Amino acid sequence: MTQVNDIVFDTESKHLDRFGVLLLVTVLAIVGEMLFDVGSPSESAQEAIGATVVNALVGVMLVLAIRSAGVSRRWVRVVDIVVAVGVALLFILLIIELSTGQDGGGGIGTSPSFIVVILALFSPIAVVSRLVQHRSITIATLLGAVTGFLLIANGFNFAFRAVDSVSSTPFFGMEQSSTSFMYFSLVTVTTLGYGDLSPATEVARLLATTEAIIGQVYLVTVVAMAVGLFAQQRSLRDAVSESQDGSAEPTVPDV
Repeated sequence: MTQVNDIVFDTESKHLDRFGVLLLVTVLAIVGEMLFDVGSPSESAQEAIGATVVNALVGVMLVLAIRSAGVSRRWVRVVDIVVAVGVALLFILLIIELSTGQDGGGGIGTSPSFIVVILALFSPIAVVSRLVQHRSITIATLLGAVTGFLLIANGFNFAFRAVDSVSSTPFFGMEQSSTSFMYFSLVTVTTLGYGDLSPATEVARLLATTEAIIGQVYLVTVVAMAVGLFAQQRSLRDAVSESQDGSAEPTVPDV
């Protein structure tokens, strides 16, 4: 396991634990995914621009996630190149669509690519792997914990959309916009279960229940880790305080 960590992660990365910026971009990306349909051809220039910006935000989010988690430089470079090429292609297609009035495809009005799905599912794993290495509770720990939870929802959102695109039966039994998948993923990971949307196939049900279980296990383990680290820090502070108080006691000279 140590050898795997050494290959995949770099604890000396200068971007390590920068979860504040990652959380902000993640929230913006999720809000955008709930407002703009990126899975259907755009019907207006405003929708096309919105979908392109959302997809670009997702790309930035994935890059920041692996950087903040301390993924090794060799893998960071690969992801940087893939995301940069993908985002550049998105804006080229947007220009084509705005100038010709025809949908350019390739990220606007299409299903997520295999690479994006893999990166979206890997990002929360990378963040959690970094969090478990923390030996004290800091602001970065708390921000990373919140971000990891949101990244789980985002990762399953892409998994749901990928299954929907390759299945003969729609994920929900009928065609839905991409915004519905992000909404359903957030509802599932928090186990709210409104019931307005439900998976219609065996694979879809398996994915949905898997997300619900992972979401609950994540909350339990992260809270337990935070409480354990906090208790450890408090015990250490109390021990130091008692030691200092003891050393400060006045001494009585021998008569």
